[in-house]
Amino acid sequence: MALNCYLSSTTISRFNPTTFEGTVEPKLLDNWHRAMESVLEVVWCPPEMMVEQAAFYIKDETGVWWHNDRERAHAYYRNLGQPVIPWAGFKRAMRDHFVPEHIHAKLRAEFDSFSMAANMTVTEYYHRFIELSHYMEDMQLSQRSFGLQFERG
Repeated sequence: MALNCYLSSTTISRFNPTTFEGTVEPKLLDNWHRAMESVLEVVWCPPEMMVEQAAFYIKDETGVWWHNDRERAHAYYRNLGQPVIPWAGFKRAMRDHFVPEHIHAKLRAEFDSFSMAANMTVTEYYHRFIELSHYMEDMQLSQRSFGLQFERG
């Protein structure tokens, strides 16, 4: 295990991943998550080390937040019987902290009323729909309601 962690730490830095310094823009946060997740997967970082490896690349306001919230998060997951913070939990915690509720509400409202504009291609509609639906994770959309929402557009 220690060897894998050492190799992951060393190898990750070779990809020169960007740091995350905090933003209320959901797309920037999601882009950072995807980029970091891609690097972690390519270097075969063990799932139990993903959060700790990624946390090395959060700076400034985000670093302060993580420094202050890390132990609370560990305690929460230990109470659930999980010895480490899962990657999905880390991403959700970052989104909850850095993307204010009014932004979530705006995105939910846009998703609920989203329809295909006259000048929009089907491909453009599809990509925007998928992007907006990504922010609806907390709504637990069923496959059926997801499909109906897409068809309404």
